[in-house]
Amino acid sequence: MYCMGQILLSLKTETEQKLRRLAKELKGGKKGALSETVEEALDLLAKEAKRRMAWKRAWELSDRHQDLGIGTFKREDAYTGKRFERLMKQVNDSNSE
Repeated sequence: MYCMGQILLSLKTETEQKLRRLAKELKGGKKGALSETVEEALDLLAKEAKRRMAWKRAWELSDRHQDLGIGTFKREDAYTGKRFERLMKQVNDSNSE
């Protein structure tokens, strides 16, 4: 069994109608349809926010040209399979310094 909190919201009439219509389409007329619809929407919003934050962080790192730990390789390495060998050489060279 789980506890449920209650929140009182004030929504524009159009937003309320949209929520009720969406809940009815997705969940039917069953009890708790509004709550389930809002919970699912919040889950999607949280996932999207997390994805955006990850992209923003990656963009910031790339803007500062920071090493992301994947090493460098030449274009031909992608075709010859020598990327791993070059990467290991870079790691060994940096460890020996």
